[in-house]
Parts: sequence; structure tokens; C-alpha cells
Amino acid sequence: MSDLFEDIVKSPHLLLGVKSIENLSQEPVFCFQNSSQAHKASNAAKLGRPWMLTLGHSKISAEGHRSRILELVKLTGPIMKTEIAISDLMLREKFSRLPETVFAKEVYTINALPRAKEDLGLKDLKFMTQGAQVEQNVPVTNELWSALRRYEVSKRDDLDLFLKEAKMRAASLS
Repeated sequence: MSDLFEDIVKSPHLLLGVKSIENLSQEPVFCFQNSSQAHKASNAAKLGRPWMLTLGHSKISAEGHRSRILELVKLTGPIMKTEIAISDLMLREKFSRLPETVFAKEVYTINALPRAKEDLGLKDLKFMTQGAQVEQNVPVTNELWSALRRYEVSKRDDLDLFLKEAKMRAASLS
């Protein structure tokens, strides 16, 4: 079942920003290079800007995902150590260099996987080179929201089980 982007994110003011990733999410956690970035994302979610877009990073993404807006993610706020949050051993090893994660409450795939420049008409792509922009850049988030508002998105229900498992692991370690 698909919804329109604007039906999920009612206003550009709810968008936190963009995070570059390699591929579509395999678990509902988003890893950050440092504690500061994780805390900014977590705090923004708690303060009412929980939505983040993911972008296929131009250098490390699968070729079909490069420079494309891949997902719409609703962050929950809590921060956890990557080695606890990720259940898959290979993924945990791969992301061990990124020490902290923020959980996603919901993940939607942008069905068309639009290219930022060609399909959405975004002229200034500097935000794409920053890796993880976790501070709201109002002109960029306004432009992204306007460009994406009529796109269909589909909820990733397959990630719900991973989120439940991660929360149980976290509770058992408390």
C-alpha cells in the first residue's frame, strides 16, 4: 500500500535533513560517525523534527541507488551503541566504525527512487557531499519537501521485527 509523501510528512518543518547511506536500510537503525551527530538527530526527533531522508551516497552506494532519494525515516530519539543495536553480525562489523545509532520508528521507501538532480530538479547538491546533515537546512528541506510531496511512499513493515528485537536487547542490557 502506498501513501503520498505529503500525507506522511505534513510540512517541510518536520524534516530534519538528509543522511547519506549505502543502500536501502536492512535494519531500523541509523549509524553516525560521532556522538555529536547522533545527539543532534536524537534531539531533533524529540523536539518534533523526526523525519529524515536517506540518499544513496555517490561513492559507496550500489550503482542503481547513487544520488537517489531512497527512504523517508522517522527517528525515535533514543541513542544506542552500534554493537548493541544491530542484530546482523556482518552489518554490525561493517558499521563498527560508526559508534552510535538512532532508532527509526518508521521507514518508507520512496517508490520511484528519484534522482536528486535529474528527477527532483535540485540545483544545489552541496548537501549531498556532507555525508550526514543532521541540522535542519531550511532552504534545502523546503526544496526537498516541495519536490517530493506528490511522490508515493511505501512503509517498510519488514523492519518492525528488527526494531522489536533491538529494543529487547537494549532492555536486557539495562
